Amino acid sequence: LSQISDILNEFPELFAPQPTQCTTTAVKHKIILKEDKVINEKPYPASPEKKKFIISQVYEMLYLGVIESSNSEYSSPPLIVERQGKKPRFCVDYRSLNAITLDEPTTLPKN
Repeated sequence: LSQISDILNEFPELFAPQPTQCTTTAVKHKIILKEDKVINEKPYPASPEKKKFIISQVYEMLYLGVIESSNSEYSSPPLIVERQGKKPRFCVDYRSLNAITLDEPTTLPKN
């Protein structure tokens, strides 16, 4: 824990004090598909509590600038992963989209 504190103190400019300051438009990403196929999946059935949680997470991510509104024909279903002893986790099931996405090999920069 003290190592984390040391890093935070040494590099304060690398860490946003507020979640609303964590976004960037410096990087653009394009998904290249293997085939011209629209993936438009319906949401999975969810209890009223889970639907409420999904909606709250979407609104929070919109507010924080993590996601933006879209009118795309593509959609993937959100789901909630329950974790024992922890808060539920918002996820999106991109398996169908991933199945038709062209793999782009990347290399990580060397230290």
